[in-house]
Amino acid sequence: MELSDTESDEDTGESADVSPDDEAAFVSSDEEESEGNDANEKLPDGGVESAAELLSRLNAEPDNDEEEDELCDPIMAAELREMDDKVFENDVENCWTKTVSNSFRRHKRLYYREKMKYANITKSELREQAEGYVRAIQWNLHYYYKGCVSWNWFYPHHYSPYISDVVDFSNMDMTFELGEPFKPFEQLLAVLPAASAECLPKPFRDLMCNKESPIADFYPTDFKTDLNGKKNDWEAVVLIPFIEEARLLDAVKSKMPLLTPEE
Repeated sequence: MELSDTESDEDTGESADVSPDDEAAFVSSDEEESEGNDANEKLPDGGVESAAELLSRLNAEPDNDEEEDELCDPIMAAELREMDDKVFENDVENCWTKTVSNSFRRHKRLYYREKMKYANITKSELREQAEGYVRAIQWNLHYYYKGCVSWNWFYPHHYSPYISDVVDFSNMDMTFELGEPFKPFEQLLAVLPAASAECLPKPFRDLMCNKESPIADFYPTDFKTDLNGKKNDWEAVVLIPFIEEARLLDAVKSKMPLLTPEE
């Protein structure tokens, strides 16, 4: 009697093949992949470290347990204890490179989890991030050298991927749909906060300030900001929702009959 694929997998303890693109993107060389292996870890204050800051922190000897870094120090200490003394003495540079590389992989994994809300970002998801970033660069270059290549495209994330993850993009499809530009009032509704509603005709102000407006969620009065490694408030990432073009245009259309001939 032949077993079905499902029954065979269950009996032998083997799972169905997983596509390489669906595998986790950041797994340390000595780490078994587990979804919860860093569930309690968090990025350091500020969220992003430069390479110099990372190396400085790894070199530091904390004065007490409370100052130990949540991301790397305990894991690194275990790695170093497991290293053979002779190997370490004979190849310090390779050992250090491995330790830093593993720590950076974990840092990246936490970055994508906390900033972009990927539980454990996969290779295919990382490629989507790289494609979006390259597409943004292409859009900007085309805009300044040849003109607008798309009126409705926008970068759909608050954060960018690490530059070391923007790879293998030579065969990416960089075509854009031209679309149509916003009219002046539509553009103002897309970029202004509710506090600047006076810049618009009265019928449109209601769309920004009335809590019952169909696009009220575009203009939050309370929202979070993230310094993301910066120092000044004006450098922070403003975590507000992105405009949805179709909803905006529908809302504008409903108010058009209320405009005066001059408007």
